[in-house]
Amino acid sequence: MGDSVQSALRANDSYGFFHGVGGHVVTGPTRTNVNDVYMILAL
Repeated sequence: MGDSVQSALRANDSYGFFHGVGGHVVTGPTRTNVNDVYMILAL
């Protein structure tokens, strides 16, 4: 996995990396030019 991390960093491919390891988050369209990010804090 370490090699794939380095490869993704060199290629600037965060989408491909996180999609491949199951960590890809799909937020859906926001219909704005502002990125909407929601954070949840679980204690």
